[in-house]
Amino acid sequence: MTNGRPDWFLVLTAASIVPLIGAWVAYAGWGRRDTSDVLGPLSLVTLLFGLALVLGYAALAWWAGADRDRNATVFPATVAVALVVVGLLTLAQVGIVLMTLYTFAIAARLFVFIAIAGVIAAFAVLRGTRELLRAPVHYETAVRVRPDQAPALWALVTEVASAVKASPPRNLIVGLEPGFYATGARVALEQNGRTMSGETLYVSVTLLRLLTRTEVKAVVGHELGHLKGADVEYTRRFSPAFAGLSSAVVTTQHLDDDVIQSLARWPALTFSRFLLAMFATNERRIRRDREFEADRVGAAAATPAALASALLKFSVFSDLWPRLQRLTVAEVQAGLASPDLAASFEALARRDTTSFTDGNLASILRERTTHPFDTHPPTAERLDALGVNAREVELSLAHGWAHETDVDTELGRFGEELTALEMPLIEAYVAERGARTPRAA
Repeated sequence: MTNGRPDWFLVLTAASIVPLIGAWVAYAGWGRRDTSDVLGPLSLVTLLFGLALVLGYAALAWWAGADRDRNATVFPATVAVALVVVGLLTLAQVGIVLMTLYTFAIAARLFVFIAIAGVIAAFAVLRGTRELLRAPVHYETAVRVRPDQAPALWALVTEVASAVKASPPRNLIVGLEPGFYATGARVALEQNGRTMSGETLYVSVTLLRLLTRTEVKAVVGHELGHLKGADVEYTRRFSPAFAGLSSAVVTTQHLDDDVIQSLARWPALTFSRFLLAMFATNERRIRRDREFEADRVGAAAATPAALASALLKFSVFSDLWPRLQRLTVAEVQAGLASPDLAASFEALARRDTTSFTDGNLASILRERTTHPFDTHPPTAERLDALGVNAREVELSLAHGWAHETDVDTELGRFGEELTALEMPLIEAYVAERGARTPRAA
């Protein structure tokens, strides 16, 4: 892949170079008589199947284009077959290399190394097919809240769901990490491994402290827009196939890095990356349309200006989270610790008065909103689609929803509970870092 795009030169090289060398050795008179009868046909068949895989998959991707139904049907149905073919091609190319080396009487020890490396690479690719049978699970450090635990938050979510004619999510979870998302995939809580099925809405208690009520409605409306349309069904059908291909790439990529292993895995890794890139190219086109559709729902739930200001606040203030984590590490080392990191985040944002200036507006508008499942279009494009001028957006923190008494009580309770989950991780990091720090004699 080159910048996430299919690399045609690399994949065609991976499909052809070993079979062509094998065919040349077999048919140019270099091969031994006892191997040429096998080496020649094996090389040609491997070449044809490799090119058929590459060109066939590219043709399917072109046909599916940005059509949601076609992609959700074609790719899940073909990924398993493609991974099996990649595994078999890897073994066939290893066989070609071994017979070619045998022709030139190369040392037997090298045969063993190459054979083992090839089998390992093929197995790594085939392991990706297991992911096709599993529903993807996203792990999140968060707490699940019931309507009786967060009546104000649930009331707003229900109000927005009614306004946009969507069903309220089955699960509402609150976390510290800046961001909002809605998904139909299974979500597991990091602290206890408890898995939730059905539609889940994640809201960030840190960002809730910075948004007005209207901005929260716009963002929730955007996320419910994903649950309202065909997004959930598309994700359920699409995600396992994407996870299977990703698993094949990651597993193959992380094999040992010795020279023989790297050479043996290169065709398998190149094929897998190409297939994933063809997949991802279509997904980016679909995702772009999905985000703009959801933005329209969010704007209808509140106002276009409210969604625009929320998006800009995300871009401006989300970068404060890593900074707060570093400050918290220093506080823990000094024997101090905030009981509510969400409140600390709000205080840091209020002190950071230089975040939104004309000087950094251009870079802010190029940013994409953080999301665990995909990458959103640049903020500038989303504001243009909403018909909002970024320089006319008011980013005041003076009238945040958290200033309402009942909401402040809820957010304070969640902030403290989530901080209690986060602190052991930070303390463990501090302890490990301290153990690695050399002490003076």
